[in-house]
Amino acid sequence: MNKQAFVDLDRRFVQLDDRLGGDMDDWIYAGHGIGWEALAKERRAMVLAEAGAGKTQEIKAAVRKLRDSGKAAFFLRLEELSDGVTQASFDGADTGSLRELDTWLNETDTGWFMLDSVDEARLGSAKNFERAIKYLSGKLGDAAQRANIIITSRASEWRPESDLRLVNNFLPFPETEETASHSNADNLERIFDSVTDAVDGSERRPGARVYSLLPLDEPRIRQLAAHFGVNDTNSFYHALERADAVGFASRPMRASARRTSRNG
Repeated sequence: MNKQAFVDLDRRFVQLDDRLGGDMDDWIYAGHGIGWEALAKERRAMVLAEAGAGKTQEIKAAVRKLRDSGKAAFFLRLEELSDGVTQASFDGADTGSLRELDTWLNETDTGWFMLDSVDEARLGSAKNFERAIKYLSGKLGDAAQRANIIITSRASEWRPESDLRLVNNFLPFPETEETASHSNADNLERIFDSVTDAVDGSERRPGARVYSLLPLDEPRIRQLAAHFGVNDTNSFYHALERADAVGFASRPMRASARRTSRNG
């Protein structure tokens, strides 16, 4: 799906709750789904989805939208970033450049960094994701405090404990003005509370949040089908149900790659 073929389906994301442990199979959904507008406000976020879910095209489109509104936004490929932050790390003029990044580093505005994707980075080496995060951390320096960073990965390749620890260590959650303005006494009290919470197992330190990109539901499947020329989306969807293929159609990259025109 290229830039011209991208269809805005108002994709939804649900936050995953890791309090049940490190096994992804044990993670549960927390709260209701949110859209891109809310996700882009996250300071640190992971977006997990399986192959064909459309996560790469979604974050590219998010970068273009931010840039069109005058924001500093960048799409970087983690497999390229593992060799250092170079022009090769970027995906094209419409999703940022090294020159624009260097300019942003000398400014004071918020910037958005969409990093794609953990599983692709690991194809070359298991250490590539770690190297990429460390290179980006070094490049951003103190400017990381004003960066909103979203990282994508296939859910099957995401390592809940070690990957999250890596991101939180090298791209730590930005310190808020509220945190910085607390008195020393307040800070000591919060430290005491955090130790107490850790003992009883309820500690929830600020850090990157993990989201799942939801598959397409029926209205979105119909919308995508109509975009690709299906006139009778009712017959089309019923045919998917009869063929037990709704799950396949819920992943837009897979569906559009092998779509057939059904006009009823």
